[in-house]
Amino acid sequence: MKPQRCCQDDLYHGCPRELTDSVRDLSSIAEEKLVVAPQRPDTRTLSRVLSWLAILIALGGGLAVGWLKAASMYQYSETTALRALDALEDAQASIAQLSQTYEAMNRSAEIDRITAAESRAVIASLEDRLDQLAEDVTFYKSIMAPSDTDKGLQVKDFSLKPTGEPRTFTYKLVLTQVSENERYAEGVVAVSIQGKRDITKRPSRLNRKPALTKGKTTPVSSSEEILSLRDLTGSEELGIRFKFRYFQNIEGKFVLPEHFEPEQVQVVAQAKGTRASKAEQTFPWNPGA
Repeated sequence: MKPQRCCQDDLYHGCPRELTDSVRDLSSIAEEKLVVAPQRPDTRTLSRVLSWLAILIALGGGLAVGWLKAASMYQYSETTALRALDALEDAQASIAQLSQTYEAMNRSAEIDRITAAESRAVIASLEDRLDQLAEDVTFYKSIMAPSDTDKGLQVKDFSLKPTGEPRTFTYKLVLTQVSENERYAEGVVAVSIQGKRDITKRPSRLNRKPALTKGKTTPVSSSEEILSLRDLTGSEELGIRFKFRYFQNIEGKFVLPEHFEPEQVQVVAQAKGTRASKAEQTFPWNPGA
């Protein structure tokens, strides 16, 4: 059985009833006026989308601003750190320069102190030398142009100096002669030291206090004593021999005994020959003068 076919022209002539009713309904629907209305989206969904979009934009802007600000702060911090590092290097260089200057000044001050000390020592030495030269000039003047009282054999000077050893001294004796015939003066000079020696003794047993005076000595008195240079030096000669035409320096060393306090030195020079003469002079005990 073949299926039936229908067309628009014979909708009402040969088709079945049910089909005809359906066609009629469709025709009536087609004849009605069609109205097209736009479909409105959901307002709440749109608001949410817009809110999230605004939030995302705000977050992005904040992140961008924050990043720019952080980048600017980092650049500022880096620049500040570089400047601080440069300032630190400059300060270190200044400190090193100041340290070198300070050391140089210290060295210069030390050199100045040493130079000043050496200069003072040289000046003191020169002053001593000038004093010595002045004494020498005076001495030679007295020989070359003597007064009437300076003629003949003279004990010109006697000086003492401590050696640093206990009770040990050096001496220098100067003898001069002014004579018209310029003959040699020859003879012996004797030097003696006058002073006092303490005489001590131990206290008697009756007056001794064991707790206070045991082992001690009590000075009783002192006696005048004269010591010859011969005894102090251990020489076998009676005196010191001299022979000169104009002047002679005699030097030596001696040690004083214990408990002897010197007061003065007596020098006696005796020339021999056809024109024998004698010169005598006393000097105070003054070591180091």
